[in-house]
Amino acid sequence: MILTHRYVGIAISLIILLWCLSGIIMMYVQYPAFDRAERLVGLSEIALDDIHDWKVDPATGDYSAHDFAVESTPRGTVLRLMNGVYGQQVIDLGSGSFLTSWPAETQQAVGQGYARNRGWAEATSATTIEQDQWTVHSRFSQHRPMLRFANADGIEWYVSSQTGEVVQTTTRGERFWNWLGSVVHWLYPTALRQHVTAWAQTVIWLTIISLFLTITGVVIGIKQYRKRRNGRRSPYKAWALWHHYAGLIFGALTLTWLFSGLFSMNPWGALESRSARAEQEILSGADESIGRVVDLLQVSAEFIPPDTVRIESAFWLGESYLVAFDRDGKRFRFNRDGPATGLAEQDLLAAQQQLGYGAAEVDLLESGDEYYYSHHEQREFPAYRLTYENGERFYLSAMTGSLLRFADSNAQTYRWVFNAFHAGDFHVAARSRPAWDFFMLILLLGVTVGVATGTWLGLRRILA
Repeated sequence: MILTHRYVGIAISLIILLWCLSGIIMMYVQYPAFDRAERLVGLSEIALDDIHDWKVDPATGDYSAHDFAVESTPRGTVLRLMNGVYGQQVIDLGSGSFLTSWPAETQQAVGQGYARNRGWAEATSATTIEQDQWTVHSRFSQHRPMLRFANADGIEWYVSSQTGEVVQTTTRGERFWNWLGSVVHWLYPTALRQHVTAWAQTVIWLTIISLFLTITGVVIGIKQYRKRRNGRRSPYKAWALWHHYAGLIFGALTLTWLFSGLFSMNPWGALESRSARAEQEILSGADESIGRVVDLLQVSAEFIPPDTVRIESAFWLGESYLVAFDRDGKRFRFNRDGPATGLAEQDLLAAQQQLGYGAAEVDLLESGDEYYYSHHEQREFPAYRLTYENGERFYLSAMTGSLLRFADSNAQTYRWVFNAFHAGDFHVAARSRPAWDFFMLILLLGVTVGVATGTWLGLRRILA
């Protein structure tokens, strides 16, 4: 067992050490993610005065619109249809026709307008790319190729050639720290990550081997810890002594981190949550034709706020509601009858009946619970929670009724297996900062000492 532990450690301990060190960085710098707030702040105001001039082409007028958004672009006001199966489709509301591609000069205008709205320095370069480190994920596939802008301040942003929208932004600092953090921790270099199956299997099997290494190390450490004639309990000295005691103290924690990291990959479908797509469709319960959407916007033009930069569909139980956003993310809900308030008690009762799962316990959350809370990402509050007898939970926006999160038994187990053990957020007190930082840093440094001493012992044996 000692020989097996030694040579497996020589082969893989450096990777585990890099996981530890990169995990410290990931506590403070997350992988670049283009969220709604970043989208809104870079948009231009919608020309509401022109709504009555919008046309509906017969070819698109009867097209079904369910999940959509309205934005202003250099090509005019457009309707973005997010219909899942076919990706995003864009309709020019001025002509009523589909926009199937966005030429380079229009992408340039989109990128320049986005930078101007955000108050950034002008771009110094614009390069067409298929993918890079920050756009390797498959969700960018529908946008390739992209035009990548960069300015003198080290900010880069990407415009889709297929939908004419900004889809990603990064800063110089984000890129630097993520090369040391997330890219290392997730084994995420583009050359590997672009091959999804190969990447997933690499991470899974390296983690399994790491678990084997740690288990053998813990067993050896316990067996070797006994009182000897010289009064010592460890047979080791110097670096080996540090490795022995660090392994005894932090070995179990190392196991939990590796184990939870393994399940973050949902290996072979373990803990994979079921889709709540059907419930989302039931809660919205409406489809409109493009013609009806345009009519709704025209009827509503007089009370849509003038600083609106984006309008989104927010259908609720068959009723056609829309939500207008300004650049700061402030929301305004309305339908063809005028401004609309958020959900009331009768709305939640109707939702229960429509879902058809029987009675549910309904709570209005002003802050997080065990399965819906803010940590590295912000959650929307207030939110309604519907808890059914089988334990499944639906979290709905108190303003629009949209499904914010669904937690079935697998999702709940995943939350404890991964989030609690891997990120230390098993309780609100534990994830409150700066207590969380102190707690996680102490544990991470302890595990790192155990792994680093083992790595050094392995390297020393190779070099001897």
